[in-house]
Amino acid sequence: MNQVTITAEALSKAAQDAVAFGRANLEALAQSAQVYFQGTQELGQQAFAVAQDLNTQAVEGAKTLAKAKSLRGCTRINPLLRQGSSDEPS
Repeated sequence: MNQVTITAEALSKAAQDAVAFGRANLEALAQSAQVYFQGTQELGQQAFAVAQDLNTQAVEGAKTLAKAKSLRGCTRINPLLRQGSSDEPS
């Protein structure tokens, strides 16, 4: 073989290796983006569930306070409501 053929083959192999490397990088990028978006979706769902739970507690607390017949009744209920809101979410 002459030098031109050897050089052309070496360049061709280098180009094929570069293409394979680039393809592998793009696949890894696509996979990492997919994992990232799945994670953010799960976090969003969890945040929504926490917000929904807090809203439910607030509505229930407001209903309980609305049932109080006097200011004294409100002062008795208020500590119970605060106690319930400080529970750790499960």
